[in-house]
Amino acid sequence: MFRPKRTLAVIAFTLASCSSQLVPVTTPPAPLPPLRLYVAAPAAGLVSTLTTAYSLRNTDVTFEVIAVAERAAREALGDPNAYAITHHLDENFDGWAAPIGQDGIALIAHPSGGVQGLSLKQLRAIYSGELTQWSQIGGESLPIVVFTREDGAGVQDLLIRQVMGSARMDSNIRIAPSDAAMRFAVERTPGALGYVPISQLDGTALALTLDGATPSLDALAPQAYPLRMILYVAGAREPNADDPLGRHYRAFIGWVQSPEGQALVARHVAPLSLD
Repeated sequence: MFRPKRTLAVIAFTLASCSSQLVPVTTPPAPLPPLRLYVAAPAAGLVSTLTTAYSLRNTDVTFEVIAVAERAAREALGDPNAYAITHHLDENFDGWAAPIGQDGIALIAHPSGGVQGLSLKQLRAIYSGELTQWSQIGGESLPIVVFTREDGAGVQDLLIRQVMGSARMDSNIRIAPSDAAMRFAVERTPGALGYVPISQLDGTALALTLDGATPSLDALAPQAYPLRMILYVAGAREPNADDPLGRHYRAFIGWVQSPEGQALVARHVAPLSLD
């Protein structure tokens, strides 16, 4: 799994004392430009919570949050004046990233299949087309109707990397264009199998265990669940501490990694492991 080059430590600040001069003799500094963040839909709620809370604490800081598709969020990593919130970084990524939370990939199935859990080996065999019937893994005599996300979806890329290995995904698998579409399709298709981020489970479809582990955010911090996704703030380069805008990016990211920020992260995904 990708490891960020550096995790920012929490950065403490002290307030400058008020001046007794009534009128400044120099021109006031220009307003600070907004901190620009590219955000894909799965992280939109989390980023809204974090930026709102931080702006209330730091009234001189504003944010420009740009909602984009998941692939576009990763492509935005080349913008030297912005950062992206993403849970997927290509293996060849050579920029800078700091972890802020974690999620996982949950397998969901229509209950008609008669199976409550899978192993990683079985999951690989299903998505490669080797296993096609639930009865082959102890379930009902029913075809496995397999769903995956579209090309470019971060959760699909991670499933391929963490599960498929050198095996190729079967070309006949049905496509679900979003997490909501995936839940809808699996809930309404007898024999269906699909996947969504753990944070997107809503109880409408049966969540399967994987290698005996239940998909839950609580299982991620102790690394009890095998399919984990780290959520990053990432960009082309580390925020420059000598640049005013860079200092504010560093302060924001450090705050997100602090206990206060992680408490807000935990409202949406799992916080960073304290192990």
